[in-house]
Amino acid sequence: DFYKGKACEEANKLHEVTVKLLELFNNMKETVESVVVISLNTLVGLFSGPAKVIEKRFDKLLDYNYQLGKTESDKELQAAKNDYQAMNAQLLDELPKFYNLAFNILKHCIAAFVLARRDFMELSLRESCALLELPSMASKASLMETFKTRHIT
Repeated sequence: DFYKGKACEEANKLHEVTVKLLELFNNMKETVESVVVISLNTLVGLFSGPAKVIEKRFDKLLDYNYQLGKTESDKELQAAKNDYQAMNAQLLDELPKFYNLAFNILKHCIAAFVLARRDFMELSLRESCALLELPSMASKASLMETFKTRHIT
């Protein structure tokens, strides 16, 4: 508002760059939310399945231990033992597969986040460099050349 109605190239350029940076940030945020956050929320939801199987296996172990204490019926003891061993074998088979799936989803989420952030940083640096062309920055040429050399090339 201070510059409203006045022709000020630097203020206008700063405003343009700021608007563009905000747009770039919002694009990155949308990408992260649509790719990373949704995938991670889905992954978290998948953890309830193995948790239920683990709980059920623990219940079968308690049943088996209870039957061990009774020692009256070998048939009931063997049935409890078989139930527990079946649940345990299922977990031993399925948990490594679940772990690998979860780990791959997590790796893809991290990669998507890193790429979105990299793209944001690269584009915002390019946009910000337009400010270096302003007349008030001409006196800081050596400082700006050092910055360009280190960060752009």
